[in-house]
Amino acid sequence: MKRLAIIGAGVLAKQFYNINTVSKQYTIVGFFDDNKSKEETVLDLPILGAISSIEATYKNGQFDCVLMA
Repeated sequence: MKRLAIIGAGVLAKQFYNINTVSKQYTIVGFFDDNKSKEETVLDLPILGAISSIEATYKNGQFDCVLMA
């Protein structure tokens, strides 16, 4: 199963998370959001960092694909 990081942590991101709990197509590893701190969680998943940190986090192997919400 692919590990997915979601860009954004708003309403659309939460809706996708809820849909995925039924379809189980992805393992959601967390969210990237410029308006949240890394100490916060959304739906019990971590904020992985700011949007500017996506490339570095991908290179570290933390996720396979992203969804912009």
